[in-house]
Amino acid sequence: MPTKTPAKGKEPLVQDALLTSGGSNSFTPIPEPHKKRIVKPAQNQKSPFLGCSKKETASKFANEVYERLCSYGGETKDDINKSKIIDDGKYFIYVRDLADSVRPGAWLSNSTCEMAIRVLAPELAKQKKHVMPLILATKLRKATCINDRVVTKAFKMNSENRLDHKEQVMFPVLQDLTPDIKQHTGHYYLIVLNLKAERFEVMDSLRAKGNRVLVKDYRLIIGSIKYLWAKNYSESTINIENWVTEHIDTPRQKTTCNCGFFMLKAIELWNGRKMTAAINPSDMPDIRKQSTLKWLECVDNKIEWQELLF
Repeated sequence: MPTKTPAKGKEPLVQDALLTSGGSNSFTPIPEPHKKRIVKPAQNQKSPFLGCSKKETASKFANEVYERLCSYGGETKDDINKSKIIDDGKYFIYVRDLADSVRPGAWLSNSTCEMAIRVLAPELAKQKKHVMPLILATKLRKATCINDRVVTKAFKMNSENRLDHKEQVMFPVLQDLTPDIKQHTGHYYLIVLNLKAERFEVMDSLRAKGNRVLVKDYRLIIGSIKYLWAKNYSESTINIENWVTEHIDTPRQKTTCNCGFFMLKAIELWNGRKMTAAINPSDMPDIRKQSTLKWLECVDNKIEWQELLF
């Protein structure tokens, strides 16, 4: 939904989004809260996010890099905005695009998110986790996905792509919450095919279990996943056809712009049973800074980004 433009260095709060109009609508719209009787969950139903105490804080260098990067983008006219700042040989991103995605109050663009996923992928592979490209979920919503080149490559079983040998297959999702109007209002969430637990999992930093818009969307995507698995992994001992979907209770975003970072941290920290570190909404400024530095320092980045920024 439309929100007012946040003050410099501030992130738009949920209450601001609910009470204002006008400005950019690139943020996650907040559903009207529904009052429910508070019921404490049984021990085996408590969120796996509880009890995490390990936290990330941005280093001095991360702060310096972040401040320098955020001095570009937006309405600035500097030619550096048109320079590539991350390039792994197959995918690249410009200074303006990155700055406009990571600055306080900014919504993570799909191109920046796609790049972030590429950075995470090698480390996740060591943990027997496979993360799909962001574009895949969009394609899985369409009946024609079975003939799509990207989808075919993602699911085709061969010696280099054995999804059934993984413990988790992760599907980052960007859902358009206003499909009937031209201006895109998107929200990120995560679908996990947990092969070890034999179930699908949904993690959403905004919407609760049973949200109709969420349920309709993930059922459509999961239906395509099951079809493509049956088509490509018929010889595998793993049959996912009757696996149920579990909604994992996650920390809630307190601003309208952080869903992308919540999703990326869930991809990084979820081990199929619990989180390996905390995700606290109050830590989001540090998460933005640390993530920015991590992406820039990726071993596959061919750009001398420090010379570019400093």
